[in-house]
Amino acid sequence: MTLGAVAMVFLAATQSLAVTTVMPPRQRALIAGALFGAEIDVPYLLIDHYGFDATGAGLGLTSAALLWAAGAEVQGRIGDRLGNARITLIGTTLLAAAALVAAATAATALPRRRRPATPRRGRAASSP
Repeated sequence: MTLGAVAMVFLAATQSLAVTTVMPPRQRALIAGALFGAEIDVPYLLIDHYGFDATGAGLGLTSAALLWAAGAEVQGRIGDRLGNARITLIGTTLLAAAALVAAATAATALPRRRRPATPRRGRAASSP
C-alpha cells in the first residue's frame, strides 16, 4: 500500500511537471485522496495490528502535521530561489525515501500480533 501511494504521488508529480508547474485538479484530488486515506488507515493499522493505544497512534499523526507545517515554512522561504520544478522533484524524492523508511520500519521493527494456535485435525488429544 505504501509503495502504491508513493508511485501515485510520483506519477502525478512527474506528469504535472511535463505539462505545467501547476498541478491539474484531477491529480491534486488523487494525491489528496491518498493523504486522507492514509490519515484514516494508519491509526487503525497501528491500533489493531500493532497493539498501539489511541494516544500513541495519534502522536504519529500529530508529528506528521507538525513536520508538514515546518516543511511548508522551509519551502516558502527557499521555493522562489529553487523554482517549482526543482522543489517538486526534491519533495517527491524525500516523500519516496520517507515512505520506504516507514515501510522498512513496519516490516522489521514493529511487534506483530500472534495468532492463537489451532488444533490440528485428525489427531486425538493426549491426556497427561
